[in-house]
Amino acid sequence: MTLGDVIKEFRELNKLSQEEFGKMCGLSKSYLSMLENDKDPRGNSIKPSIETFDKVASAIGVDLDTLISKVDSDIIVNLRRPKSDDSFDNTDLDEEQWKFVRFCYTHASQEDRNRVLTILKVREEWSKYQEVQSFLKGY
Repeated sequence: MTLGDVIKEFRELNKLSQEEFGKMCGLSKSYLSMLENDKDPRGNSIKPSIETFDKVASAIGVDLDTLISKVDSDIIVNLRRPKSDDSFDNTDLDEEQWKFVRFCYTHASQEDRNRVLTILKVREEWSKYQEVQSFLKGY
């Protein structure tokens, strides 16, 4: 099950349009459509950020871990990986390392899972911050 499957199921059960659900979670109708179809404009599979998962979880009234447990167990691998030029951590994980991270996450306590999700969210926010800073330096 993908995040898009969860969204579509929730919308249909609650008789909500993509636009209505988008307003609930702060995501655009077009992005929701891509999530539900699991395809971006180039036809590639969608890799939603941890922030997207968090927004959807809030909108459907569940905690982030509950939402993640509803989707495929490969969620850690499918989350947008940090860029290799990210100065927060210049090491990118190969596929085997990501499998290990997923294994550890799957067998972790609820408290440790929450810590992992917090770290992923902070990394993503740090990357956004760096992009804004780089953009502003150009002016």
